[in-house]
Amino acid sequence: MLRDPKTIFNALAEQYDAYRPHYPQDALLFLITSAELDRTSDVADIGTGTGRIALELAKYVRVVYAVDSASGMLDQLAKNAKEEGLSNIRTIEASAEETPIAKGSLAMAVMAQSFHWLDKPSSLQEMHRILDDEKPLVVMWNQTTNTSDTYYQEITGLIKEHNPNYRGGSDIVSVDFKPSIEQSGFFGEVEKYTFPFELQYSPEAYLGFLLSKSYVGVGIGQDKLPHFLERVHEIVREHFPNGIVTEQYETVILIAKKKTAYATTPILPAL
Repeated sequence: MLRDPKTIFNALAEQYDAYRPHYPQDALLFLITSAELDRTSDVADIGTGTGRIALELAKYVRVVYAVDSASGMLDQLAKNAKEEGLSNIRTIEASAEETPIAKGSLAMAVMAQSFHWLDKPSSLQEMHRILDDEKPLVVMWNQTTNTSDTYYQEITGLIKEHNPNYRGGSDIVSVDFKPSIEQSGFFGEVEKYTFPFELQYSPEAYLGFLLSKSYVGVGIGQDKLPHFLERVHEIVREHFPNGIVTEQYETVILIAKKKTAYATTPILPAL
């Protein structure tokens, strides 16, 4: 079974790009305005995947450094950028913990739907290195909010049945995100914002969405996958006879500004 993130996301690049939820426009505009980004700004999308955030930021800034360890994801991003006529995205195959981005060069660094895969202390240290003083680190993700719905509970149980390593619950295990940022000592106060939205899927698109998840697409053995998909079809038909699967989401955004050298250096008493 695949466990290495690079291998997982190389295998899932097309599924991920086709079926993963985008971010609502008000959340994206919030990033632009809160960081005061413009055509002179250089930013980074760390763990960019197929570029959900990079493609949007590129419409407002000078350069987006799109960093990911999975070449398959970056290839899909480059294809997407070309289709959208965006030439200011620089794809970088590297880990979040060690990038080639210049020290203090960024107006914002974003980790979207990626922080849970990273070595948090090392990646936060790297974000502190590449950000300019007082510029924001953004950690953001989409999570399902209708997890108490009967169909959702049945799908969760089905995944656990076919993949014992799946822990269930919301899509991202985020309980340690805020403490990790605060305890790193590299950033100031962490502020939290949420942006609710709704998505509707056809049964086929919902299956594609499930298969884009690491704990399904590569987490369930190929021998078990046909039975899993058959049972998903049955659950969807039972709960959504109109053929439209509706899920409720929210985009969660954590923002913290890089501490300056002065803020992290003890102030000595006057002589």
